[in-house]
Amino acid sequence: MTVAGRLAIAIVGAGACGTLLGVRLLRQAGLPVDIALIERAAEFGRGAAYASPNPDHTLNVMAHMMGGEAEADTDGFIRWQAQDAGLADPAAIRNDYPSRWQYGTYLQHLLAQAERECPGRLRRLRGEVQEISQLGVSRYALRLADGGIVEADIVALCLSNLDPAPFLPQGTPRCIDDPWRPGTLERIGPADRLLIVGTGLTMVDTVLDLLARGHTGPITAVSRHGFLPLEDAMPVPYADFFAPGIASRGILAVMQNLRREVGDAAKNGIGWHSVVEAFRVHTSAIWKRLDEVNRHRFLRHLRSLWFVHRHRLPPRHMRRLDALREAGRLGIMAGRIVELVPGADAVRVTLRRRGRAAEETVTVDRVVNCTGPESDYARSPMALVQSLVAQGLGRPDAYRLGLDIDEDFTLLRADGRRAEGLVTLGPPTRGRFWEVTAVPHLRRQVEAFVARLVASHTASGGTKPWR
Repeated sequence: MTVAGRLAIAIVGAGACGTLLGVRLLRQAGLPVDIALIERAAEFGRGAAYASPNPDHTLNVMAHMMGGEAEADTDGFIRWQAQDAGLADPAAIRNDYPSRWQYGTYLQHLLAQAERECPGRLRRLRGEVQEISQLGVSRYALRLADGGIVEADIVALCLSNLDPAPFLPQGTPRCIDDPWRPGTLERIGPADRLLIVGTGLTMVDTVLDLLARGHTGPITAVSRHGFLPLEDAMPVPYADFFAPGIASRGILAVMQNLRREVGDAAKNGIGWHSVVEAFRVHTSAIWKRLDEVNRHRFLRHLRSLWFVHRHRLPPRHMRRLDALREAGRLGIMAGRIVELVPGADAVRVTLRRRGRAAEETVTVDRVVNCTGPESDYARSPMALVQSLVAQGLGRPDAYRLGLDIDEDFTLLRADGRRAEGLVTLGPPTRGRFWEVTAVPHLRRQVEAFVARLVASHTASGGTKPWR
């Protein structure tokens, strides 16, 4: 405990998850806290997700779903937008897809506002946490890269997605392993022939970024299934039709039920978007009920199909992709890379299309890895993650989707015991909850964690911060 009976809470990471947690803790009446909010990037509140200044990098869901403060107030973002733009009616922008940069600015507003309302309870620390050491049963020391030490009763790891898994040949400027790394796309010439590995949202962001830079060369995007994200649309209210208990019969029974409902809805003139939205509230419960065999079956065979329905594109982005494809400037291929040989002037790539035995070779100027973030924390180069694993304070989950945690977000040690006071929220919890990255999911996790913390602290009379 800290002076005057306050809980010392260190939040590692000030992207959306860490920022929303800081705001919620500050506004939680009856919970005395001193918060250290630690962020390695230049700005608090943006994280990797909301740091791109490109106006074409937009939210992939409508603005009215993105309120950040509480589950009961999802319109907070559009109210802030309307006030910022001088609009009288927030409903006018309810179904817009604002830029991610603008959403990052909203998160910064929430944090600054909470700090003004609760002065002196949160301090911002810019730096990278490289090591966490246990000082007692529930007391930790965080060592920063500059040598600074932060002590806390509770450490909340609000880590963003990991960097993409490197698989392209290293040491050649013709292979770009991380399109988000500053300066990497500047190496691409306006007429360069490109092969993009991956056909999901990262590919779309990269193509939009290249267009903004004046790129006019041909682009081929390849992935195992060749699935593009589907177009978003406003769903209509749809009755809850799914019983999570079906998951005990396996993932195929779940998908058959969903497909049958989509077919029935279509007969009544209702699109699949509405059915998926009604189904989506059950995904975490379904994941919990699936056994290990069915979870692996889903990850191997159905994950890509689910992603293109779940993580959709704003209509205007889909129209741009369609125009590029019709003009012959963007090709989508289902297949895999057999061999990739970078040379001084080009890259020779041997591909095998899905369902075909014959191989084909193409020559391109650059290859860009858009496969998305790595999820296996055992392979993470992040010093903090390496420290946790090396000390046995944390371990990857069984599906290599994140960190292994208990139901209340507490990390599980290498021996399976709870690391009391050491918790994680957001992307590292995917192995436990599956749906964890969208703001509504982060918002619910933050609410659940803080409610659990308040109940535990109150029940113990303030002597046990987290049990």
